[in-house]
Amino acid sequence: MRYLLYKNLYFVFALLPCSVISQNVDSLNPKNDSLSFYVDSLPNSFYISGGVSVVSNYNGDFINYLYDNTPGLQPKNPAGNITPNDFSYKDPIAGISFFGGIELISAKYKWLHHQLELGFIQTKGNYSYTSTYSYTTPSQFSNTYTTIYDDVNANYLQNVFTMSYKFQPCTRYFFASLGVNAYMNFIKVTEQMNETKDVFHISDSRSTYTLNQSTIYNFSNLPFQIGGGCFIRTKKYVIKPALYFTPCPLYGYNYYTFSVSFGYRFKRLV
Repeated sequence: MRYLLYKNLYFVFALLPCSVISQNVDSLNPKNDSLSFYVDSLPNSFYISGGVSVVSNYNGDFINYLYDNTPGLQPKNPAGNITPNDFSYKDPIAGISFFGGIELISAKYKWLHHQLELGFIQTKGNYSYTSTYSYTTPSQFSNTYTTIYDDVNANYLQNVFTMSYKFQPCTRYFFASLGVNAYMNFIKVTEQMNETKDVFHISDSRSTYTLNQSTIYNFSNLPFQIGGGCFIRTKKYVIKPALYFTPCPLYGYNYYTFSVSFGYRFKRLV
């Protein structure tokens, strides 16, 4: 009797390691839901995010691009547009950004996330320049010589509406991001021009006055974006601090965006 009891106990303890090994093997199966905690605790989610965006110009290339494409603000003489003598600018201070969208992950590839996103970015900047030009007005008896001195200070407000697709390879704690954006840029430029006019004719004269003028310039572009961040997870929510870099070399500027997104899990779709 005692021998049978020892024999049965030995059989039970012998099975325990096999059971543990079996559980470990099952936990490595990518189809097992227990893996979602380690790779993705939010299979599909809505998310919103907010943050700051900083614009960096390529040695003022964006200001030159903006100036060249807003002809209503450029001083002109009878020969055509005037090139500034001295162009200066400052990179805009940090602006605001808001985003929202949907994040989807298939059951087969839980390590790869897909994001469809709408967003808004706003930045402000300023620039200044001086220009000097002269022209001659012929007349029957004597020509009139005019010299113009312009001192211009300008501010601009740039509102950007975005539509984006991103795919994000993920680990348990970190993710990388690569995507493409469709940007609609709405820019309002306001200039204050202090102008001095010297007229040389039969008698010389000088006049000084101030002009305030503004214009709106819109354009669209399709920049790529790279970035990355980390996960802070719970069973229902995820927080994702992230840094994104969006180069726009054709327009002479870069976007650096730091954002924190907050996601909420909904019913699995895929």
